[in-house]
Amino acid sequence: MKDLIGVIGILIIAGLLVYMFVTFIRVSKEAEGKKSL
Repeated sequence: MKDLIGVIGILIIAGLLVYMFVTFIRVSKEAEGKKSL
């Protein structure tokens, strides 16, 4: 049971990191697009 909770915790943390990374890239790309305009 503890192993399952640990795996779920790691998946949640990994998902948050990926989400933050994708959001950061998207925001930076939008910022570059606004600068070019």
